[in-house]
Amino acid sequence: MPFEINIGILADKLVEKTSTGHKRVIENLVRELKKIQEINITLLFRKNCQELEDYYCDNYEITRIPKIFHKLNSYIVPFILNRSNFDLILYPDHFLPPFFFIGKKKKVVIVHDIAFLLVDYKELSIDKKISLVKKIAFKYFLKKADTIVTMTEKVKEDLCNTLNVNSNRVHVIPLGVDPNIFYTIDKVKAKRYIEENYSIKDPFFFHISSMRHNKNVINIIKAFKEFKDRNTLNNKNHLLILAGKINNAKREEISNLLMGLHAYKDTRIICEIDDEDLRFFYNTAEAFIFPSLWEGFGLPIIESMACGCPVISSNIPPISEIIGNAGILIDPNAHHEITEAMEQLTENNLLREKIVNFGIRRVRDKFNWEKYAKHVYQVCKSTL
Repeated sequence: MPFEINIGILADKLVEKTSTGHKRVIENLVRELKKIQEINITLLFRKNCQELEDYYCDNYEITRIPKIFHKLNSYIVPFILNRSNFDLILYPDHFLPPFFFIGKKKKVVIVHDIAFLLVDYKELSIDKKISLVKKIAFKYFLKKADTIVTMTEKVKEDLCNTLNVNSNRVHVIPLGVDPNIFYTIDKVKAKRYIEENYSIKDPFFFHISSMRHNKNVINIIKAFKEFKDRNTLNNKNHLLILAGKINNAKREEISNLLMGLHAYKDTRIICEIDDEDLRFFYNTAEAFIFPSLWEGFGLPIIESMACGCPVISSNIPPISEIIGNAGILIDPNAHHEITEAMEQLTENNLLREKIVNFGIRRVRDKFNWEKYAKHVYQVCKSTL
């Protein structure tokens, strides 16, 4: 049966070594699109990572930019794509190459968030000039996209209000959870695994992220310290586990805060955790704490919910939209609210069980990668 649509996908994120939310979205989207018989997808790589490229080469059609052009790849990609036989080009990351608007081929752009338009550049840890260039380029490029896909109604609202994008061009499709990776397992088995592989015996609160400014790690630490101080007589020997690949400067900043608050001995910083081990952390943790100041979505929230881990997170629109009544929502700027939520989940077993069950059901009913990919396919089809 001939393919209905030939789609070219700019897939550089797939060969990045660091696991990020954007990369996870593209990995799952590509895998699920491959299963749809009516689509033929081709992955385009601008970057070199031979081991990963070879893996995708065995399973997908691949187009590579010749090495001689690597320094200019951002500029020549649109010209290569527009000379191809693709019916449509899918940009799964909203940081678009220059001249992406060149040519008549239809273009679908996935926008994860527009924080860099709404938040001060200092809070994003980027140079002021780079921030200004990105903002100007993004506003112009996005107007040239035929269709935009995003993950939450909040991001759609931001796009329409900030960039005056026609709401009919923006489609909201919630992300998913891989049920083969994130699921509930026996708690005794999970605790044993964490103890044997990470030497963590005590109960713990868990956080995983890039630990950038918006992840609000400082208030997590302050809340945990307050929790420990308020419960010294209750024999609560809890730990705080902070996970994520961070640079030396960020590690030093966090370490200094921990030492200043005398919370260092009760905190563990783990640089990176693979998905298999992450499942065990989610299944073992007392709670997953994710009090972001802003988010486009927040994949770790639904992954932890799928593993039966109660979530403490921010009462900001994207997150409240995702969690619903399946978690405890707090003001991310008030660390004492995080502390109170920690106490509720350690003292009220009925509340804990209710939140866990709501979370598992919500993920099962609402967040599915197969459904996500099928909806993206329908958007691409309607764009042509």
